[in-house]
Amino acid sequence: MDDRGKRFEGVEMDFSGLGYVGLTRRTFLMMWEAYQAKLWEAHGEGPGARRLFPTEASIGGFENRIWSLIELDRLKIIDPGIIRKVANFSRAVVEDVKTGRKRVSNEVRTHRMTICRSCELYNLKKGTCKHPKCGCVMQKKTRWSSSECPIGRWGKHQPEEREHDRGSGLYDRNGGL
Repeated sequence: MDDRGKRFEGVEMDFSGLGYVGLTRRTFLMMWEAYQAKLWEAHGEGPGARRLFPTEASIGGFENRIWSLIELDRLKIIDPGIIRKVANFSRAVVEDVKTGRKRVSNEVRTHRMTICRSCELYNLKKGTCKHPKCGCVMQKKTRWSSSECPIGRWGKHQPEEREHDRGSGLYDRNGGL
């Protein structure tokens, strides 16, 4: 799935350890601001957008550079605050209830967790997503059929209800867990 231009959308960064990155710090920060403002979507409209992101491929290249700086501990992603996490989780719970609290199979959940663990926005120590539209505990969120990745790496899932699951006591009378 192509998530170019979405990987770090809205993400807050700590630039204090940035130093020299092959660009001047000022140019890198200008690129970051242009990236966050999504100036490339306007096909180069706006001050310096065409110069900073002349092609769609340059957006992916910039994201790769960000990722390499994160791996080198020169950039740090700032977790969403507790208020934002609670609000995001509350919205996810409401959506889960509205859709009948359906759960995905273990295979789908495992696949989603594999994707999350390979993502630069995944906090391995806490098991949470650092994206500002998420911040959830992924062991929980990946089980819900109504959940989706904020950058589009996995989406909502319509679980196939199996007859033997209904008889195993995993579902209540309404089909939920």
